[in-house]
Amino acid sequence: WVRGTSEAQADKVLDLIQGQISQSHLDQSLRTPIAKIGGLESGLNGIKGQIPTLQSAISTINGQLPTLNNKIATAEHHLQTAQNTLQTAVTNIATERNRISSAIRDISALQSANNAKTQEIANLTQTVSGHTSSIRELG
Repeated sequence: WVRGTSEAQADKVLDLIQGQISQSHLDQSLRTPIAKIGGLESGLNGIKGQIPTLQSAISTINGQLPTLNNKIATAEHHLQTAQNTLQTAVTNIATERNRISSAIRDISALQSANNAKTQEIANLTQTVSGHTSSIRELG
């Protein structure tokens, strides 16, 4: 079994490795640049190459935003106007429908009254014709 404890102080670790790493070896290791990862570097270069195009596209879009916002506001205004006009038309249609229904009832009542008067005239004509015949017989 191995037991160990951690220590937050670096000087104890340095004491442990003293003499194991020579100063020149450590110096050489620290001065040698860390190798770059090939795939990552080429991917990063590709992304860096796209940045100017993306910045230009963003700038163009940002320049168009005020115009687009104005067009949206205008469209919203037109939509509200159309909704108000439609609501007025719906109200007018309902009013006209009620007026037409009332007119149809009035026409039906007038038609019934007209039919009754036509029948009365027919009856009266028969009665008058009967009297006319009687008057001719007297004369």
